[in-house]
Amino acid sequence: MSHLLVIGGTSGIGKATVRAAERSDIFDSISAIGKEDFDVRSAQSVEETIRNVGNGNPITHTVYSAGVASLQMIPNLLNDSLGKPTYRRDEF
Repeated sequence: MSHLLVIGGTSGIGKATVRAAERSDIFDSISAIGKEDFDVRSAQSVEETIRNVGNGNPITHTVYSAGVASLQMIPNLLNDSLGKPTYRRDEF
């Protein structure tokens, strides 16, 4: 029995991946989880979610498509956990 887990599968490229997988009939079951379901920055959150996903079907395939939900230049992105820019152009 094959079970696909798509992390970041509720929007963007991840959602498109889920739709393509559904059309392919390759997988017996598919789970799509997104930022509403867990926080990829928290190991505990990830472990709990993976343990509980799939209604008992073991995960056989995983796609990781979670990312930054902001369209900006990389130097301008904020690191949410630090609350400050990760780097600035003038630092190089």
